[in-house]
This record gives sequence, structure tokens and C-alpha cells, in this order.
Amino acid sequence: GATPGAPPGATPSAPPSAPPGASIKVIADCSTPSFEPSLIEVACADGGLGFRDLRWTSWSATQAQAVGTMWYKDCIPDCATGHVIDVANDRVTLGVPVTVARGQRLWSQISFDPQPPGYATGPYHRGPVPLPLQPV
Repeated sequence: GATPGAPPGATPSAPPSAPPGASIKVIADCSTPSFEPSLIEVACADGGLGFRDLRWTSWSATQAQAVGTMWYKDCIPDCATGHVIDVANDRVTLGVPVTVARGQRLWSQISFDPQPPGYATGPYHRGPVPLPLQPV
């Protein structure tokens, strides 16, 4: 049937659909899954690595990309008393979505470029870094 007030032959428009991948979220604040957050804390234990002022350029079913400011602790002379360094225009990619409890889809890895000094020889050797899959 026709929609009241619509021109003859018009069909009701479908509600706007969510972008592909919109159901995939990231635990950005170490506790709550979110979509396109402006901040992602990677080192939940000590706050030693994260990204802020993120501007998302894509969020698909296979990856999400943003540009923002990375912060990291330089750990000089040690991580407790070292300085926090900011790196502007860092490129961030979320990848490898997984299904966790109650069917929630979460990004499981984060890659970023540039990386802090020492990451090339660290445990992930320039590869993706795991993201939390449950509140930390």
C-alpha cells in the first residue's frame, strides 16, 4: 500500500543502515567496548602507551583506520619516573575482529606507525599489538 502523504507509487524509504563493521567495537578505555573512540589506551596496566584525538578515516568489517596523537612513556631512567612523549599524526589500524562473550565483536589487534623507539626490537617486533578482549 501507499504511504499516507507520499506521492502515488512511492515506497517508504528504508532506515539508514549502519556502516559495515559498525557492530565491531574496541575496548578503548580498558573497560567499555566503543565505536570510533577518540582515545584508545593500549597499556592499561601503567598508561604507558595510547592514542588520543583520533580521527577515524574508515571502519569496515575487516579493519578500522584513524590518525591521532600517540603518547608513550620513554622509561628513561625507568618507566616509573620517565617522561611521556607525544607523537602527532600517528596512523592507527585496528584489525582481526573476534567474537567474545554474548556475541560481542571486538577488534583484537592494533598497529601504528610510527612506533616508539625500541618497539622494533620489543616483543611484537613492529607487528600488531594485542588489544584487551574484556575489561581490564
